[in-house]
Amino acid sequence: MTDVTPQAGADPRRRRFRRFGGAAGLLLLAAAIAPVGSAGAAVSGLCGTVVQVPAPPSLVPGAFEDSSKFRLVTEATERSLATPLAVDITGNGLFETVSELSTTVIAAGTPVNSYLLHADPVGAPQPGVRMTATLGFDTDILGVQVTDAVLALGDKAVGAVGTAYPGTIAARGLEIAPHVDFVQITGSRTFQVSVLASTVADEVRIITSAAPDQGPKSGYQMIAADGGVFSFGNRTFKGSAAANPPHAAIVASAMTCTGKGYWLAESNGEVLAFGDAGLQGSLAGTNLNQPIVAMATTPTSGGYWLAASDGGVFNFGDAPLHGSMGNKPLNQPIVAMASTPSGDGYWLAASDGGIFSFGDAEFHGSTGDIKLNQPIVGMAATPSGHGYWLVASDGGIFSFGDAAFYGSTGSMKLNRPVVDMVVAPSSQGYWLVASDGGVFSFGDAPFYGSMGATPLNQPIVAAL
Repeated sequence: MTDVTPQAGADPRRRRFRRFGGAAGLLLLAAAIAPVGSAGAAVSGLCGTVVQVPAPPSLVPGAFEDSSKFRLVTEATERSLATPLAVDITGNGLFETVSELSTTVIAAGTPVNSYLLHADPVGAPQPGVRMTATLGFDTDILGVQVTDAVLALGDKAVGAVGTAYPGTIAARGLEIAPHVDFVQITGSRTFQVSVLASTVADEVRIITSAAPDQGPKSGYQMIAADGGVFSFGNRTFKGSAAANPPHAAIVASAMTCTGKGYWLAESNGEVLAFGDAGLQGSLAGTNLNQPIVAMATTPTSGGYWLAASDGGVFNFGDAPLHGSMGNKPLNQPIVAMASTPSGDGYWLAASDGGIFSFGDAEFHGSTGDIKLNQPIVGMAATPSGHGYWLVASDGGIFSFGDAAFYGSTGSMKLNRPVVDMVVAPSSQGYWLVASDGGVFSFGDAPFYGSMGATPLNQPIVAAL
């Protein structure tokens, strides 16, 4: 647990933020990225149009399609290579021409982790669908496979057990060329790729060093109404409003896709940014009809939305506006918000569990017509975007779509009400956070500690 006071004179509202750029606008990120993998795996973060999924039955073109994002499959962890394994890329650098590829081998006996990025849009869109992703690993990248023949060799050596692979079919790998497909490795642990996916499929395999588990692979942070930030597990403290009290109460928060920063939103619409979170704008000085209550960010972390209790939605940076409930009568006020994996849609949740879907956000159900014991206070979406959870102040959990139920505190007597929830990296568990800093773990979400026995200056209002 950490809550550190910023240095005197450092006002987070007035800091300058440096932008990182790369080939064709590919976002460059530092090596350490927020946790998304399960314990024992080495994926430490995802940015862009990518979602992590279990190994499917088949990766043959047409069998595992998605027109908006990469699927990242963990194929093998801590597997010792039986024979030398060929790779097309080693070392740091930008690789955007075939001449920059050089086949080398990883020695037999090397323990490795293997990850496959799979892009296969529905049909054969022309001129193609641009997909980009940035992956962080907590061990070094040993090599990358991008060509058809080398990928086929990797299928046998490090492929997922029980998954059918396409073999050596033509155009399975990347078409390495400027403004078409290119990859970049930075700091030995950050991998970036951009592809123009159209016919067949586009795949790239990343081989990393396997290392023993060296600590928590997940974590959570709690945000207090005064801007205090309390970090547990592997979550890193990047600052708080302790030295610069907010002008209004903190009511919501969002984390960057790198895990190296976060935003805090005040009820008046002001936004505080910490770490690598860029300040994309705020509602400071704006006369709002109703206070801000929720916040969500885009997959690139280049923008965010703020939602007011009347359903008004305010977009900043690369966050598109797809509508709001601002001019429509509501049975109960809006209390929570979540965005889709593509960043092209979002949900608003009301305190009665009513759900309002915008953009590509799919409606999977609500509790709007159910009498609740206690009001809804938070929501979270599944990594696929095909489901979501709602949490009530008594810790009752309501799951919809592909969101699985792992337990709740609905039948427990709580010292203080639940105020928010955080989904575990695997999406097979979650944490519930109460206003006194109490934490309740369900599914595969480990308990890393709480503030339940520590006096707080202000109550917890949000969690990351």
